[in-house]
Amino acid sequence: MINRKLGTLLFAASACAMPGPAFSQYYPGEGPIYHTYYFDDANHSNVVGVYQGDCAYTGPVYQAHMQGESSEYSEDIYVGYCYHGIWQPL
Repeated sequence: MINRKLGTLLFAASACAMPGPAFSQYYPGEGPIYHTYYFDDANHSNVVGVYQGDCAYTGPVYQAHMQGESSEYSEDIYVGYCYHGIWQPL
């Protein structure tokens, strides 16, 4: 019984020690941020929706910032650079 508890404790301690490198592999903390504009036609006449990127400590994020609707006609616009939650100037 003691060996089982000791094994569980060692496993928990090793799991807590590893998230840093594993976390940074998937969330580098920096990168470009884009807004995607959706248009009603191929000439990009009218904007019908915007999908906005944001900046978090883990890097650029694209959550539920969709305004309007999407379409097959879109354009990504570079709006800035994210470095660990801080927007960098263009």
